[in-house]
Amino acid sequence: MAKQRWVIEQSFGTLKGLFHGGPARYITGEKVGAELTLKAVTMNLLKAANRINLVAA
Repeated sequence: MAKQRWVIEQSFGTLKGLFHGGPARYITGEKVGAELTLKAVTMNLLKAANRINLVAA
């Protein structure tokens, strides 16, 4: 269980650190879900860019 928990904790730590993933800014569940989805997509794009060694312009 510790191995699985480490992966999840690391993901949330990265999300919180890079994209200010603290408390949700919106009240409705639909808007909160959209915000979290957007942050997850941006985190995955950042990971992909780092894997293929893209250089920011």
